[in-house]
Amino acid sequence: MDQQATAGVSEPTRTHPTSKVAVAEIGSADAIADLGSALDALSSRIARRERDLTRLFDRIVRDRNALLDSVLDRLFGAFSGIIPFDTLECAFLSEDAQQVSGYWRKSARRAQHPTWSAPWREARLRSAPLGRDPVIIRDLRTGWADGGPTPVAQHFIDRGACSLLACPLIADGVALGFLFFTARNVDVFRPAHAVAFRRAAAQVSLVVQKTRAYGEALQGSRTLISETQRWREAATIDALTGVLNRRALDARLQASWIRFEQDRVPFGLIFCDLDRFKQVNDTHGHGVGDRVLAHAAQCLSRSLRGGDAFGRYGGEEFLAVVLTGSEQTLASVAQRLKRMLTPEPGTSIPVAASFGIAAATHFTSLADLVAAADRALYDAKHRGGNCCVLATSATELVLLPERAS
Repeated sequence: MDQQATAGVSEPTRTHPTSKVAVAEIGSADAIADLGSALDALSSRIARRERDLTRLFDRIVRDRNALLDSVLDRLFGAFSGIIPFDTLECAFLSEDAQQVSGYWRKSARRAQHPTWSAPWREARLRSAPLGRDPVIIRDLRTGWADGGPTPVAQHFIDRGACSLLACPLIADGVALGFLFFTARNVDVFRPAHAVAFRRAAAQVSLVVQKTRAYGEALQGSRTLISETQRWREAATIDALTGVLNRRALDARLQASWIRFEQDRVPFGLIFCDLDRFKQVNDTHGHGVGDRVLAHAAQCLSRSLRGGDAFGRYGGEEFLAVVLTGSEQTLASVAQRLKRMLTPEPGTSIPVAASFGIAAATHFTSLADLVAAADRALYDAKHRGGNCCVLATSATELVLLPERAS
């Protein structure tokens, strides 16, 4: 289990770094008095909230035959402003527990029925349905293996979540799904929150089991899984090369820039354009050209890390969105990509490419970043190709020296 994932309430509560209790100087009389007052106020508030929650749970039990949406909406209202979450989402597991599908989501704006489905490969959350305890992930963006965030985690990251508390929905020993509480700040949830959420999840599990919503959602999710998979492939994958298409790349660019602006998560761009590709089509035909293009795409995509994005930007041009703000690292990645290009098997057609590089840290808008990387690519092509050019600003371009293989 990742150190950032906390199962149940086994971890002692820690003072939040922004807690007002820690403002006064430790050891002073005023600090002790302030601490006592703060603890008294907190105790009273918890007692009032406990009474409110008890009444809420009693009402939920009486309303087991009500629509699940109504129950979830009541939960959202009861906890809002008391426990620091931004969004509540209910999702169901498939019967084989291999897929999770969104059913209901609510934030401050409105409730909706999301249409998303993803493989359930959450190593940091799998203990939740097995151990029946909530699991806390303090920072969704860090602590993952080399492949980067898993599909379910990426779903929440793309929606701006930074921390998560997952409560399993279990009835008669069977894992039905989850209540996902997410927040836009890191390190928000505490074991005390998990206790309250666990009680809520237990009651929602009964409602799910007793109402028709779960059965309907399961049937709908089976269809959704199949349809979503076909839609995702059609909407995000380039049919010729098997890598991401322009639409998917644009979405990743937007998401990366938002994370960079909001959380200062750095990234960089590497444009790649195959050199003299028109000659390949003109000399050998478009069928051979298509095979060369597809082979080049696979050579390039295999050379990147799991957390990076790579796809066909248009024609014989590709784009890599690399999770680093270091120009030196971006340069090394581009040089590695250049070296990885090899002839398509069964042919002796040489394959080379030009590369344009830019890091987000030097630009104030996504449009400026893309324009700079594109300008660097154009400069590399103008120099004869088979080289890498780095844009260090909107106007400064640097030709990278060749590196030994």
